[in-house]
This record gives sequence, C-alpha cells and structure tokens, in this order.
Amino acid sequence: MKKTTLKILTIVLFFNLLTFCTSKKEHAFPDSMLWLTGQYADTSIQFFESWALMNDSILTGSGFQLEGGDTVFKEQLSIEKRERQWQYIVKADSSETAFDLTNQPGDSLVFENRENEYPKRITYIRRANGGIDVTIDNPDETGKKQVFRFKNVKP
Repeated sequence: MKKTTLKILTIVLFFNLLTFCTSKKEHAFPDSMLWLTGQYADTSIQFFESWALMNDSILTGSGFQLEGGDTVFKEQLSIEKRERQWQYIVKADSSETAFDLTNQPGDSLVFENRENEYPKRITYIRRANGGIDVTIDNPDETGKKQVFRFKNVKP
C-alpha cells in the first residue's frame, strides 16, 4: 500500500514539474529576439526608440519623435505572447494595435496586421554594426513605406 501511494505521488509530482517547466518555457521571451534591447536614434528625422526586457516574457519599448525640441509623436511598444502568438503591440493615444510575428526570429523580426490601415507590416532588421533598420509599410501598396535607420546610442 505504501509503495503504491509513493509511486502515485512520484508520478503526480513528475507531471506537475513537467507542466510547470513546459508552460514557463512556452512564455519565456526568446533569446533570438533579445538583440532588439537597447536605445536607438535616427538622427536624420530625430526619431528615437528604446527597448528593455521587462520580465522573462515581455519586451517593452517606446518611440518618440522630436521637432524643434518638442515631442510631436510618442508611442508605447511591447513584444509579448498573447494567445500562443508573439505580438508587437503599439499603444498611441488611446488606441492599441497588435501585429503578429510572421517569421522565425533571428536577424529580422516581421510583424503583420493585414486589418490595420497603415502600417500593415513592421520589419526590424539587425545590422552588423549594432544598429537596426525598421521598415513600416503596406506591402501591396506602392508609396506606403517608411524606413528608419537607427544607430545604437547606448550599448
């Protein structure tokens, strides 16, 4: 009787541990996207963006543009897992827009939301010098594209 109870407890403990480890890993922020952390500037248009790991599952960021010393645009950003999908979340004013990660993370991150008016796609590409290129566009519409060439301003 004691051996049977001990075996059952061992099996239950094993499955609980396995479940905990699996769910934790499923929501942990992938190392393949951590290169995005840092502070960046596209000084040609005075646009700034920064990213930091908030916890083990959310990368938070912010972006803003200056004109004559005044902030003319500001947004809060995050990359987090929602409903089993990594998403890029943009919060500006009182609205929130989510873009799904559509590629395998590596030296590029591609996020899309085909329902959004503009942009429908946001692409981050890591450059060898530590900078990043960010393109926002509507892939099926000519002229609906903007490229930011960010330099890493703080390692």
